[in-house]
Amino acid sequence: MKQYKEASDILDRIKKAKRILLSTHVGPDPDSVGSNLAMYEILKKLGKDNVEVISPDRVPKNLAFLPNIKKIKNEDITKVDLSGFDLFISLDAADPYRLTENRSDFQTPANLTVIVIDHHTTNSRYGAINLVDEKIGSTGELLYHLFRQWKVDIGESAATSLLTGIVGDSVSFRHATTKDTLKAASDLMEAGAPFGEISFNLYGRIPVEVLKFWGVVLSRLQIENVGTRSFVWVALPFSEARGLSSGVGSSTANMFLGNVEGVDFGVLMSEREEGKIGGNLRSRTDVDVAEITSLLGGGGHKAAAGFKYELGGKSFEEGVSVILDTIKDYLRKNEK
Repeated sequence: MKQYKEASDILDRIKKAKRILLSTHVGPDPDSVGSNLAMYEILKKLGKDNVEVISPDRVPKNLAFLPNIKKIKNEDITKVDLSGFDLFISLDAADPYRLTENRSDFQTPANLTVIVIDHHTTNSRYGAINLVDEKIGSTGELLYHLFRQWKVDIGESAATSLLTGIVGDSVSFRHATTKDTLKAASDLMEAGAPFGEISFNLYGRIPVEVLKFWGVVLSRLQIENVGTRSFVWVALPFSEARGLSSGVGSSTANMFLGNVEGVDFGVLMSEREEGKIGGNLRSRTDVDVAEITSLLGGGGHKAAAGFKYELGGKSFEEGVSVILDTIKDYLRKNEK
């Protein structure tokens, strides 16, 4: 079991807090939702009854099976009166702007203590306490160790939420999986987490519209070669991507772009919102896609990362060209 030096300080702040806020990040994925619901459950066990969980975007339908899912309010943190809270625990969000689309409106009042718990290599350490473990595969796995260090009974509900986060970020143990990950998963299943149900809901329930979207993506695949490196990419304008959730982009990248034989990584660019290109990158080699997305204002992990590019008056084609040029420049500068 991992031991974190920040664990006792975090627990002490929680015990002193009177009203606690939790929030998923924009485009909530299984790790974001699962981590927040697990923390909600544990806070209740610690005697904290005044806890609220919000999400700037609607929670994906395939996560409706999670315990306490109805406790999550669809509300952006910039619309919340933060003066009524004295503690905000940010889970699985590499920087504060991952919590809202309204970046210019986001400020935390002086009376609000921020605790950051995350595993992204691009985390900006924006809290009063920052527990960031870049060597672990998911925030769910990090919380498993933290809760055990606190000697709190995880229980079936929290175990289900934590295992959902682990399964989601590891793509069912295909990536970022160590013997510690499997031990955590085993312990959580022992506590009652239903792996079969989790796996089915995350990877066995594919809406027809998503299947159709995948068909479009596969028909548009292009391969780019830069020196000894190569990557596959797809770009879909607003007319073809409008209304799709960020979760669809992420699942599409997981399903296809990180699995193309003969290339180093894959890039999906989709204009789900007019004037904004969402990017999902997946690597299958030693190419660090988090470094690439950081050049485009994004972040993530070495093998999986994302960004959002504002067109700012450019056409979709011009925006795609800028993104591709940025990727190619990075590859040239980091030629192996």
